Amino acid sequence: WTSHGDIVEIDSPTITPEPILVASGHVSEFNDLMAECGGCGSAFRADHLAGGQQEDSDALDADEINAILDAGVKCPTCAETKWSDVRMMNLMFSTRIGAMKGARVAYMRPETAQGMFMLYPVLFRHFRQRLPFGAIQTGKGYRNEISPRQGMIRLREFNMAELEYFIDPEEPPCPDLSAWGESVSFVPDPDGSHAGVHAMTFSEVLSSGIVQHPTVAYFLARTWDFLIGGGIDPTRIRFRQHASTEMAHYADDCWDCELHGEYGWVECVGIANRTCHDLLSHEQHSGSKLLRAWRQFDEPRSEARDVLAPNGASLGPTFKDRAGDVMEALQNLTEIPESMPFELTLADGSTARITDDMVTRRSEEVTLHGEWFTPHVIEPAFGIDRIIWHILDHCYTETEKGGEKYSIMRLNQ
Repeated sequence: WTSHGDIVEIDSPTITPEPILVASGHVSEFNDLMAECGGCGSAFRADHLAGGQQEDSDALDADEINAILDAGVKCPTCAETKWSDVRMMNLMFSTRIGAMKGARVAYMRPETAQGMFMLYPVLFRHFRQRLPFGAIQTGKGYRNEISPRQGMIRLREFNMAELEYFIDPEEPPCPDLSAWGESVSFVPDPDGSHAGVHAMTFSEVLSSGIVQHPTVAYFLARTWDFLIGGGIDPTRIRFRQHASTEMAHYADDCWDCELHGEYGWVECVGIANRTCHDLLSHEQHSGSKLLRAWRQFDEPRSEARDVLAPNGASLGPTFKDRAGDVMEALQNLTEIPESMPFELTLADGSTARITDDMVTRRSEEVTLHGEWFTPHVIEPAFGIDRIIWHILDHCYTETEKGGEKYSIMRLNQ
């Protein structure tokens, strides 16, 4: 990935302070449904229990799964059919930073992505304030899985590699896909207009509208190359689009690259269009203006704007040493409040109460040479353990010759 020239490798901390994961939505949204056996007390992922009764069980809500369990689903451990009500369980491991009484709550990172979003201002400067660019990180992820099964397939501590590619949504990179002539299996959203299984090239799947974002299509193709180069059997690869009911809280669109092996089709790579969700959420929670990018206009534009001109004679005595910060925040206002008083958010995240006597409302003609905007993010995320497991699975064969049995492992160089 670093051979692109606009992608760098970084390394961020494993322990993540709680405010970061509150802003990202993981504290409130990173959950699985859980049910407990009334006999032995074992806990299971509720959608897995319902999976034997209905396909696409991961799209069911709690009430739907409760109805299925009440119909007599047996506990895999003790065969009891009594179950607790299905409830949400957060999948992050919590910890504390510091040994004192006031130690801060933190979590073992559920993904490496948030570390890259925190480093966006540094990356933006590194790439001379020009999009697109990306950062990739390999390392451990931690998820407190309710009932891990299937050996290497579902782990509480696992290896992952994630790439966050920051783009201008008005000028998304559109690489030429004609170099990929292979016919690949695509399984779009079953509730969408393209439901079914389609064998198409990457160019065709983009032009047909099955994949709607050109940069997503490009990373699907690059993922294909990566897996084939590692030794994955191309006939056992498919790309499946998430239905709206299973979409991650941060994603606008997501495609899983699934590999077929001993456990059936298993998600090994996820390519998500995270839009501006993460950077915008962190900006709103922190008050920082450093999570944006500059878009230069081809020609300057004139625009009439309402502004609030600071009244220094009132602001100075009221805010004293904070007056400069208040004036700067007033000058940076993009939305002028309709009424007074109002709470003004400063660059450090604190607020100041602004009253009528502190500002003068007026209209100005301004010349704009560009604008600040929040970049969008396309993210390919690779489950390294699952990929390696499937490489070994696909490269292993057994044969018999001259009455002797041979076990053969053919690995790519």
